[in-house]
Amino acid sequence: MPSHLESAQSGYRQGYLSSVGEYFDVDLAKLTRILKVIESSDKPRIVLLQQQARDGVARNACFVSSAWSKSYGALANPYWTVHRDFHYQWLFGAMAMLVDCGCERLRVGNLLCGEQWRRDAYLCQVEAVGNIRRLMRSDIEVFLELRSHETAMVEEVDRTAGDFDMQEHRPIGINFQLLEGLNAAKLFIEPASGLTKPS
Repeated sequence: MPSHLESAQSGYRQGYLSSVGEYFDVDLAKLTRILKVIESSDKPRIVLLQQQARDGVARNACFVSSAWSKSYGALANPYWTVHRDFHYQWLFGAMAMLVDCGCERLRVGNLLCGEQWRRDAYLCQVEAVGNIRRLMRSDIEVFLELRSHETAMVEEVDRTAGDFDMQEHRPIGINFQLLEGLNAAKLFIEPASGLTKPS
């Protein structure tokens, strides 16, 4: 059964958010407040929604801080730089939470934000998926939602992944907590240093 990973920014589409809240039995006002916390927090955050019904469309979903969040603005300085530790760490953290819940298939939606970030964000996903498979679950299947990426970019990275410098990302602190009764995590990521402007 698939699970879902989504940026908090996309949650502000009220029609979409209403159906997510209904499916996971979370009040719309509460879910809206939680996503605003995720986007306005000084630290990147992840929140996990769980659906116990095994015949549902998705069993779990994670919302994560986006590149428009206050935390990204604080960590990537200047803002237009690509903070690859940010992208990698919350991708890995959210996928790890979902795998811990027993997820076998994962659909990623609306993470690759602005055009200038897409290639680096996608490469961070390649790195995160590789490490999830190496460290946690070798058979995890990960899919990108339509329109969350450029086909040519995905084909390029997939075809030439061996040519990229897959980075070792810095260790981070993770504080697991409850956020309005839902499982959540706060990530402690170092500010960027020596980053480059996206092409």
